[in-house]
Amino acid sequence: MEKNRPSAEKNEAVSALQEMLRLIGLVREDKAMRTPVTGRYDDGTRAAVRRFQETHGIDPTGIADGETRDKLWNEFRECRRLSSPPAAICP
Repeated sequence: MEKNRPSAEKNEAVSALQEMLRLIGLVREDKAMRTPVTGRYDDGTRAAVRRFQETHGIDPTGIADGETRDKLWNEFRECRRLSSPPAAICP
């Protein structure tokens, strides 16, 4: 990633992160917590990452570091494995 790249620029990796958070139920597209998948690492994404970190014993920085991404990926895979057919949002 380029050093001077604006954080508001759309990014496929951020979209994938947001989609995983959405599928495990941490990003909601309802009126109470409107955080759509935008590809931008915005305040809603940071808040969802913090919620995930808090519930998984990770320092809640809101930054999707390696440990956070690994645990998120594992939970996402498990969620999808347990849903038959795969759910839009995992329980």
